[in-house]
Amino acid sequence: MSQYAALEVPSNGDHSKGPALEAVNLASFCLAAVVVTARVLYRMVKTKQTSWDDYTIIISTVAAALNTAFIVKYVESGGGRHAYYLGMSALDAKKWSTVAQIPFILSTTLTKVSIALMILRISNSRKLKWSMAPLIAIVVCVNFTGLIMLVAGCTPFEGQWNYMIQRKCWPREAMMSQNWLQGAVSIASDFIYTSLPIFVVWGLNITRRQKVAISGLIALGLLWISHLRRKYQR
Repeated sequence: MSQYAALEVPSNGDHSKGPALEAVNLASFCLAAVVVTARVLYRMVKTKQTSWDDYTIIISTVAAALNTAFIVKYVESGGGRHAYYLGMSALDAKKWSTVAQIPFILSTTLTKVSIALMILRISNSRKLKWSMAPLIAIVVCVNFTGLIMLVAGCTPFEGQWNYMIQRKCWPREAMMSQNWLQGAVSIASDFIYTSLPIFVVWGLNITRRQKVAISGLIALGLLWISHLRRKYQR
């Protein structure tokens, strides 16, 4: 573990951001889960209709639950503390941080797909419907390419976090290029998926209270995505 032995002593001592990360993650997931559950139950009981946007947001919430569970394991393994103080347990923390990215990518991708499918369901605009197809395709292709590169980036997969074993990994430049592409697409799609649904909702023939409620749900979902993305960029 020579890479850790060479680390300098942190100036602020053995300070951990793990508990704060865990608390924020649990609170935001619980809030999102309550909202999604209320939405699905309303659709099932009140309107007696469900569609693909409901199914994708359910799967997204399950993936978010897995991500949250892995983040808890990450914090328990020492995540949030400086690597100088972790020693060998740094490998375990790195493992859970890496594994947590798999459901993270699934959850954020499916949340955006769900929003796009909802727009297609409630909008009567032919132009808007045609424009949503390439948006969905770009987000899905870029994010799932990133998922494949994450899983297959090192052989064996343990090589993603364990530098002590014999491993064969893709060039670092390829991984960094994909990360930049994924980040750029995420930022652009966050903006698009924030603005488009609200314009569509406010053009519907429904009450103002319903418009505000639906817009709030959309914003909450995108805040969840932004929170997760910032967490993995740090």
